[in-house]
Amino acid sequence: MGDPRLGRGFNAYLLRKVQRLKLKMYQEKGHPLPHLHVDHGREHHSASFSLDPPKRLEGRLGSREEAIVLAWIAAHKDQLLAAWRSLQDGAPDMALLAELRGGA
Repeated sequence: MGDPRLGRGFNAYLLRKVQRLKLKMYQEKGHPLPHLHVDHGREHHSASFSLDPPKRLEGRLGSREEAIVLAWIAAHKDQLLAAWRSLQDGAPDMALLAELRGGA
């Protein structure tokens, strides 16, 4: 679901929770590179990762956590890119976002 605390025109969507990692995608204008954000534990914006190719753009995670994120992105790259496009077009594909939250 979107996070209304982020303000008008800027929503966060939880894609997946894996252990203490929260993988999120934002509906944010002006960011042409498809990417996601990772929160680790209580930390927000621990790291950002591009979707194609899957790689860390900024921030830090432990090597184990980074490997989990990269493997998940690689396994769901097509779905993530479709979700990115739908969010940036202003029409989030809620079924796809739900599928990513529940997918392995």
